Amino acid sequence: MTWIAPLLLALMLGLTPPADSTPADVTATPAFTTADELLDAVSASDAKINTLQTTIRYETVQDLLEDTQVRKGTAILSISPDRNLKQFRVSFTQFIGSRGIEEQSRDYIFDGHYLVERLNDEKQFIKREVVRPGQEIDPLAIDGPLPLPIGQTKAMILKRFTATLLDSEAGEENARLKGYYRIRLTARRADDDLETVDLWYSPETLLPGRALITQRGGDTVQVDLANTTINDAEVDPALFSTESPSLKDGWRIDIRPLEERQGP
Repeated sequence: MTWIAPLLLALMLGLTPPADSTPADVTATPAFTTADELLDAVSASDAKINTLQTTIRYETVQDLLEDTQVRKGTAILSISPDRNLKQFRVSFTQFIGSRGIEEQSRDYIFDGHYLVERLNDEKQFIKREVVRPGQEIDPLAIDGPLPLPIGQTKAMILKRFTATLLDSEAGEENARLKGYYRIRLTARRADDDLETVDLWYSPETLLPGRALITQRGGDTVQVDLANTTINDAEVDPALFSTESPSLKDGWRIDIRPLEERQGP
């Protein structure tokens, strides 16, 4: 799965907004005239999210190979009360590639320590250690395993990127995003693996509707969210279990400690 590559980049945009169990304000937000104003408002809104459920469309485009792959499914996110732990489960049920539309069942689960790739049709279970003991990462960081722009602080974003507020209509390909706030993050360093990140935010909720990540060389990752709800119900912790299935049921199990994947 091509999103494993962004995982191996720098994983530390951070997660530091204060805890708040109040549901996000769904009233119309004021018009923003600068990227700073929008980032401040998004950070304050994100601090109110405890759980999030959404449908997801995840598209990767490899420019040199002229290969496009799309997966569709659902995603569930849980953020601990102290804001120090984010867990997610993404369940894809449909794959669109060169052979057309295929029904495929795949789960990607992050429990704060391990990232599991569960290929249900093939009964293949891959468990990768992605966090060292005592370390914290944000799995929703722009270059993390699930690049959803939720919970990153303005200070951490601007340390790596410059930010520009764009015309909401500029470059629109989907009427669903008409009127959304759109911000472009441009990498400050020429050797950054990412070149630009475009983010679209709902004017009513400030929840993300799309993240478009352009890597050096032209490859892109686009994540679209729709039908998003927050703080609706308590999420069952079992959804984020990374326990291995039984070998007796025919599963192939591959567990990869972090140390085995470190370079010199």
